[in-house]
Amino acid sequence: MSFFAADTSWFKLPSSHVVQIFSAYVMGADESGTVIKLPIQFPKALMSVSALWSDPTSTIAPTYKLNGYKSNVSQICMKISASTGSYGTLFIAVGH
Repeated sequence: MSFFAADTSWFKLPSSHVVQIFSAYVMGADESGTVIKLPIQFPKALMSVSALWSDPTSTIAPTYKLNGYKSNVSQICMKISASTGSYGTLFIAVGH
């Protein structure tokens, strides 16, 4: 079981994959996207990111886009369809 290292926002699998679950705000005014620091750095590469809108204050759910050019093993950059406001977002990021 020592291969299953974990903390409150991430866990590692014996296959060397890392799953991170966390929340952050994505800002509509960020034309290039909002840069969000990952809870821990992936050892080699970011493989996938899922974003789920979780903000009850807005009535229209935004559309998310991962800016791959600015995303790497220690951060992700998310762009949102809204031009103003901040949007509470839940993330699941997988890497190895």
